[in-house]
Amino acid sequence: IIPLLFALKTMASKQAILLMDPVTEWNRVVQAANEKNMVTIAVFISPIEDRMRKFHPTVKALKESGVDHVLDLQDRDCYNCVHSVQHLMKKSYPGGGCSVEAVVPLSETAVEFSDIVAAMLGNSCHNPLHLTTSRRDKGFMKEAVHQGGKNRVTAFARLGRVEDVRETIHKLNLTYPVVIKTPQGFSTSGVYICQNIIDAETATRTILNKAGPDGRNVESALLEEFIEGTEFAVNLMACKGKLVVTDVWKYVKTESARYSQADICDPLDPSLKHIVEYSQRVAEAVGLDYGAGHVEVKAMQDFKTGLYI
Repeated sequence: IIPLLFALKTMASKQAILLMDPVTEWNRVVQAANEKNMVTIAVFISPIEDRMRKFHPTVKALKESGVDHVLDLQDRDCYNCVHSVQHLMKKSYPGGGCSVEAVVPLSETAVEFSDIVAAMLGNSCHNPLHLTTSRRDKGFMKEAVHQGGKNRVTAFARLGRVEDVRETIHKLNLTYPVVIKTPQGFSTSGVYICQNIIDAETATRTILNKAGPDGRNVESALLEEFIEGTEFAVNLMACKGKLVVTDVWKYVKTESARYSQADICDPLDPSLKHIVEYSQRVAEAVGLDYGAGHVEVKAMQDFKTGLYI
């Protein structure tokens, strides 16, 4: 789930946009901001691993593309981020001559920080903070979506030890295959389709007490029921709580859950009605009031009606 946070405040002499962890499509955002004569501030708040550094723009590249200021923090510290931004604003634009009007996460790692930073900067238009973890942790996400039985979610449980795998599968009454994944993973990283207990225990051992995709130590793995069917990705945009589905993609994945192919679909296709409506309820449940959302669901097609359900 990726929020785009805008706050409409009293017009200052200059308006600034804060770009959090600029990795994907940052140059397009910078171009749009420059066209609106906005001050652009790029912030690297998440630590950058050496193996991922080649995917990140350099300070020189950002400046050459029109970014006005770059804060290379890499400490996951929202307080330090806000303090650094406020200090920069006072130093570079004295007398309140500039205000931050937008906080935009430009990578998965920045999603969890953007709402908090926006709130601390006094922007009123941000997603609810009490659901921040539900927008990043797949276990908390499922709990928020389920809402006492309101929406269907796969059976799941957290695993804190490899020794708990067999008993937990039995308690959930699951049959193989099962899914073991990193709760705060993304882009199918840290996801394993397990055909037997050996696979499941090996996957859990691979995840636990290791650095996850976001760089944090993983204290629990997520065990999930495996769902047959076709996987879809539904993209949404939100503003003031109003959700609009922009596009739907049908995935084809390998047996190891890696992407093989994706075909774009029409969100207004009648056969996708239930998928689109369910995705909107998911976005609402995790508090997507502002910005972009990405929901992945699986569904089976009813060949009598043609509907995916």
